[in-house]
Amino acid sequence: MCTLKTLPTKINNCPTKIVFKLDKDGLWCITKFELDPTQEMSPTKARLFKDNKNVNLHVKRTIQINDDARVRINKTFQSLVKDVGGLENVPFCEKDVKNYVIKERCTIGKEGDGNTLIRYLCQMREQNSDFIYDIDLDDDFHVRNVFLVDARSRAAYEYFGDVVTFDKHI
Repeated sequence: MCTLKTLPTKINNCPTKIVFKLDKDGLWCITKFELDPTQEMSPTKARLFKDNKNVNLHVKRTIQINDDARVRINKTFQSLVKDVGGLENVPFCEKDVKNYVIKERCTIGKEGDGNTLIRYLCQMREQNSDFIYDIDLDDDFHVRNVFLVDARSRAAYEYFGDVVTFDKHI
C-alpha cells in the first residue's frame, strides 16, 4: 500500500492535512482529512462556492434575453453586477453566466445542435416522403438518441433483409 501525505502550504501555512491511500483495487481513497477550525474563510470568496451560488429566475431571464439579442457574455455579466450594486453582491461569477448560456444553447428550443438537427430532418422529410426519423429527448430537452431511415436504407433492408453474421473458426 502506498500512502501520500500533503504538507502545509507554504503560502499561508495552512495546517489542513489530507492523507490518501491506494487500495487493493488500485483506487485512491482519502483516509484522513484534518481541517484547521481556526482558519477563517474569506466572506468575499464564500459566495463563489458551488453551494452558495444562486442564479435566480430574473437573472436567468435577463441572460436569455441578452443572449437572444447577441449581447456578449462579459457585457451581460457587467450589467448584472451594476444592477445589484457591485461584484460583492453577485452570488455567481462570469463563468457561471457562460455555462448557463452554453447549456441553454444546447437545448432543443434554442439555436443549438438539437434545433439544427430537427430543421435538417424536417427538410429531409419534405424532400423525400420515405424519410423517417425519431428523436429521443431527456427532461431538459437535450438530444439523447436519433433514429433515421431514408429510401436507400429501406431498399437495402428489403433486398438484404436482416443480415446475420456467424463467427466461424477454422
